[in-house]
Amino acid sequence: MKRILLISFLGFILASCSSSPVPNEKARNVPAYRIYNQEFLTKKDNSGIVIIKRDAGFVSSACSDSFFVDGIKIADLNPAEKIVIYPRIGKRIFSMIANGICGGGLVEVEGEVELNQAITYRIAHSLNGGYGIYRTAF
Repeated sequence: MKRILLISFLGFILASCSSSPVPNEKARNVPAYRIYNQEFLTKKDNSGIVIIKRDAGFVSSACSDSFFVDGIKIADLNPAEKIVIYPRIGKRIFSMIANGICGGGLVEVEGEVELNQAITYRIAHSLNGGYGIYRTAF
């Protein structure tokens, strides 16, 4: 009986360590005190719309991720949070660095920001050490 309980518990822990996408409408906004560059929060004539959100999940709850655009720190995101920014149109580099005990190092992805077009990225941590920024439809 103890063996069955132990296997069930380990299965539960492993399942809860996986991160999972959060729909835009369910993701919480990053609080103002964790936003470091307000300039990207204002829509301009020559800007596009980019939504960056963190997956939900147990493994990722121990730390935040710092988010950058073209090397400029924008905000720190916790699990199930999002930030909507308005970067200049053109090619942009979106970067993340895991803070605290979470591993992952620097992760970057190039994105093409188009005038008044929204693109969405998700930040995911996985149990096997995977960490990345991915385009998403969720």
